[in-house]
Amino acid sequence: MFIKNIKSLILLVISLAVFVTPVSAHEYEIPQELISYGQEVYSGARSYFNRRSFSGYCGTYVRCQLRAMGIFDGEFDFRGNGNQWYSNFEDVQRTSGGYYVYRESGSDCLYKLTEKYGNDLKNIVLSFPIQAGRSARYPGAGHAFVIYELKDGVAYYSESFGYGKYREGQIIAEDIDSLMERYERRHGSANGAVLLSEYDLMAQESDELLIQEVKETIEILSDINFIVAEFAGISQSRVTV
Repeated sequence: MFIKNIKSLILLVISLAVFVTPVSAHEYEIPQELISYGQEVYSGARSYFNRRSFSGYCGTYVRCQLRAMGIFDGEFDFRGNGNQWYSNFEDVQRTSGGYYVYRESGSDCLYKLTEKYGNDLKNIVLSFPIQAGRSARYPGAGHAFVIYELKDGVAYYSESFGYGKYREGQIIAEDIDSLMERYERRHGSANGAVLLSEYDLMAQESDELLIQEVKETIEILSDINFIVAEFAGISQSRVTV
């Protein structure tokens, strides 16, 4: 019995050590407006939940946050555990709140989003397959949380539980590499990330490509005109856009 208790105590200490691992070696400054926004979202999420804490209910916290953020409009679009929140959006183009849906899978999902859509993104749901303490064979409920903003490689997000110096719902700032390494160590390789945008980013991308093509055409025409004028002995300068 004594040996068994000692083993249990050692396992408890190890699990606590992992649980309170510092979020990041670098302390990133969090803008006050983002802190206030996080508090507003958390308060709204709590109003949709009939328990004192979201601890153990990460999927519910995601659902309540998205409603508080207006991404789900007047209803809950989906329910589900943390490991279901990437697949939830598989066949969805827009949410009930009118937000466009963009999904990227795998451990590099956040980098894929920034490469495609820029270095300042908002409203990202990140999903993992394994519940902490479970094995890949018996993954449990998995885990998920909402990133309010991903800017210049730093994620600003909140968790459904408090740990270390962080309270439940408090904004945390962490760089992508640190965040992914820490969460994948506990929850397995990421299912993926879902970007929920107010704007049609694909349409913006098409507009930008069209503008670039127009600029390149103008430059080509300017070069041709310059060459023709040179042969004709007319002095002029190239037009640049």
